[in-house]
Amino acid sequence: MNMTTQFNLLTLTNLLAVALGVITILILLSFKDAREKSRLFLSLALIVMVMIIIAGIITDSNMIYQFPLAAKISNILCFLFIPLSYLYIRKLLYSFSFSRKDFVHIIPFLLVLIDSIPYLISTHEEKINLLNMGESGLQSDSLFLQLSFIPVESVNIMYHIFFGIYFILQLELIIRFISNQEKEFKERNQLILNWVFFFISIQFFLFYPYFIYSYSPFQNEIYEDFSQGAGALVILSTCIYLFRQPKILYGFAYVMNPSSRKEKSKKRNKGMTNGNSYTSKFLSESRILEIDLKLNDHIENNAPYLNQGYNLNDMSEELDIPLYILSSFINKQKGVNFNDFLNKYRIEHCKQKIRAGEWKNITLEGLAFDCGFSNRNSFRAAFKKFSGQTPSEFIKNFK
Repeated sequence: MNMTTQFNLLTLTNLLAVALGVITILILLSFKDAREKSRLFLSLALIVMVMIIIAGIITDSNMIYQFPLAAKISNILCFLFIPLSYLYIRKLLYSFSFSRKDFVHIIPFLLVLIDSIPYLISTHEEKINLLNMGESGLQSDSLFLQLSFIPVESVNIMYHIFFGIYFILQLELIIRFISNQEKEFKERNQLILNWVFFFISIQFFLFYPYFIYSYSPFQNEIYEDFSQGAGALVILSTCIYLFRQPKILYGFAYVMNPSSRKEKSKKRNKGMTNGNSYTSKFLSESRILEIDLKLNDHIENNAPYLNQGYNLNDMSEELDIPLYILSSFINKQKGVNFNDFLNKYRIEHCKQKIRAGEWKNITLEGLAFDCGFSNRNSFRAAFKKFSGQTPSEFIKNFK
């Protein structure tokens, strides 16, 4: 048993990936995306990959005998990264919320975790003995078989099948998102689409080198080294891409409806025409324009209407506009009271989620909460008011 700690180029690359990954994760968690809340899944996926890399560092540097628990970490967590990536892309593109049905995505992870429990709870000495048997090519039927009911070869096959399925599912999400869409829609979301294509493409290197190394009849050290450094490649490439695209890193980029800006521009011009008496009495036209731009940008970029209990005072503080001015502005320029102003955006957001099929995975009450309503009755009344139909009637159109 070699107890010396060794560091090589691969280990140093992995350490760099861990450091950059931790920084990126902290930024993702610090700058929350109120509109989509998809960044949590991305953060969790990167956390999982960083943990896998750390386990690889421990193994590669021969610290495995000080921390034998790391021997199982990679095999367990590799079944968690790809479903988290899938859930992230689904949430980013379609605003789907996590429901009970989505627990199916972590069943393989749970199976491998349960399979590993005997090893995880075994003593330090027992883990060391198992590692020594592995190095010497020996197996102990009385100990080894008791600590696993899924053969190692089966775990590898499961991983490749599992990864391949989710890789295809992620591609299907993107293809469905961009199919039959207008050119303007694709152009407005090009930043997001480029990022998602890159993120999925780089994941290919988690699969291909390891697959070739595992099943090729020709054992090649290049494929071995590449498969061991694939996690670091994914983390480094992902983090560098995000740092070069700060709008994505800090949560300022999200999927945009192609017609939203045109509609807002029309409403803004209409509001300016109908609000002349208000403008001349209280605010200059330049101030009106300033408030209108600030309000629309806040709504578009931060989606405060999705927060339950959000009120006029909250918006006044966020926009740094006096409460009485903001209240009068919404009443006169927008022609509605504050609640109707918020509810109109909430209902439009809800209709988009229904069109995307999310109603299949969530109750009406859950849908109401996701769209910023605090109870089902207010949601139903607002939906009827702004769409002319109840939520159930509207959903029937998409069954």
